[in-house]
Amino acid sequence: MMAPSHLKVHTSALERLMKERTMYLKEVEEGSKQIEEMKLREAESYEIKKQEELVRESQRAIVAVDIKLEKEKKCLSDIILDYDGAESLEAAKDVLKRYEIVFGAR
Repeated sequence: MMAPSHLKVHTSALERLMKERTMYLKEVEEGSKQIEEMKLREAESYEIKKQEELVRESQRAIVAVDIKLEKEKKCLSDIILDYDGAESLEAAKDVLKRYEIVFGAR
């Protein structure tokens, strides 16, 4: 079996990172709602602090993923510019378009 090409590897990596960022954003949103609900029902301060800690961890993960996303986007863009292989570039270009739609031109 042939190893995946750089094009496929970086296309998949960018897709995975976009999904990962979305997941962390959802965790922050849900965690923040849980914190508000916990405060309303006067939950133990320990429980609230633990939930706040989870939200902060997700926020830090978003920052880390953003850095990786930017690097991977640049890498894939460079591969597309210099590409002379037989594979179609459509999947890679599609992923870059979705990146631009979701994250804008950074």
